[in-house]
Amino acid sequence: MVLVALVLMFGFIEADAQVYHLRSTAGNVTDTVTNAATEVLNTRVVGDGSSVAVQFFATKISGTVAGTAYLYGSIDGTNYGQISSTTYTVTDVSNQSFLWVLSNHPVSNYQVRVVGSGTSAYSISASLLRRK
Repeated sequence: MVLVALVLMFGFIEADAQVYHLRSTAGNVTDTVTNAATEVLNTRVVGDGSSVAVQFFATKISGTVAGTAYLYGSIDGTNYGQISSTTYTVTDVSNQSFLWVLSNHPVSNYQVRVVGSGTSAYSISASLLRRK
């Protein structure tokens, strides 16, 4: 009975944070950057929030990994602009990650754009945490 009361009580509390997994244009949570290709991961967020953290991951598959990751945002989901002047240089290591932390960014669409260089293949993924 106490357990039921706790579930009912806490079930109506609104979460203060939401986590989203960015997806490729094919709808996958990972994508592969090959050589000098450009790949994008996107997500649309709902509700209001002022603080956003986006964590980018890259895992080496083959070759000499190199490239640059950028963070973009959009209000309409079609026209994206770079929302952080900070970029991440992808280097030749097995696993790596980078975290963008933004405040006062009320856009509803986020995109991590990765531009590869050299001769390599690596998988990419990203997650977004949005707080009120």
